[in-house]
Amino acid sequence: PLLNGNQYLSIRFDNDFWDYTDYYYTNGLALGYSHPVFVSSPISRLLISNVNSGIDYYGIQLVQHIYTGLKPKVDSIVEGDRPWSAYSTLGQNLVSYDIRNKLQHYSEFNIGLLGPESGGGFLQDFVHVILPNNSAPKGWENQIATDIIIDYKYSLKKLFYESKQFESYTVASGQIGTLRDNVSWGFGLKYGKFIPFYMDKSIYKRKRMDAPFEKKLRYHLVFNIESKLIGYDATLQGGLFNKKSVYVLPSGAINRFVIESYIGFELSYGIIDLQFLQFWKSREFHTGEDHKYASVRLNIAF
Repeated sequence: PLLNGNQYLSIRFDNDFWDYTDYYYTNGLALGYSHPVFVSSPISRLLISNVNSGIDYYGIQLVQHIYTGLKPKVDSIVEGDRPWSAYSTLGQNLVSYDIRNKLQHYSEFNIGLLGPESGGGFLQDFVHVILPNNSAPKGWENQIATDIIIDYKYSLKKLFYESKQFESYTVASGQIGTLRDNVSWGFGLKYGKFIPFYMDKSIYKRKRMDAPFEKKLRYHLVFNIESKLIGYDATLQGGLFNKKSVYVLPSGAINRFVIESYIGFELSYGIIDLQFLQFWKSREFHTGEDHKYASVRLNIAF
């Protein structure tokens, strides 16, 4: 495959305050950087490329996700509620575009920490304290204990149908490691003015490395829905190695079949690509509830 020569910075911020909830998956941060130098990393050999066609984009990413119970102001353990948990990871990813076969491969390998050392509880306490008319959550003393994260993800998109302003695709993915084990499948669609998902994103487009980026306005609506078969989730059941968590959900309390969907809008011009997505997820455990949160994603090309 052709190794890309472009660089880009990606920022993702997830939160459920738009949906007036402030529980379950309540906050997520991700910072990524793509550069061709990362192909030299030994981890890149674990990632999946098109090999014989397409364009590869290697990158690194730093991620933190935070989860709380349904009642964040209650300082005691609530049986049947979601355990408090947080994790932080550092990893490498690869987006591999296959124009000839109209496919997109995505793979990533991450290592990190689950539990207090991830810094999730500290960050949420700090944010709530500095906000006016607010107080820190009271459940972090009962969060899932520290454990090691080694995690691998892979997903494949395949074009189903396309026309000038519309495309639909199928998607299948899997995740394995000490954080989560699952497989998922689903479909998605786009409508508007966009570059097909199996080609470079619009902010990467330029004829040669010393040429300016294309200054074209593109925009589209997007919808995606996936069914997920759950094998294991450390944010609900605790880590694989450390069994000293004061509260976790037993295996029998986990919903093994979960549906997740999102709808949103994406806008790009020149070196900027901005996306806003609204997520909905069915209940992850028997005594839980459905959950909604929003995600804002920004890519900046160099």
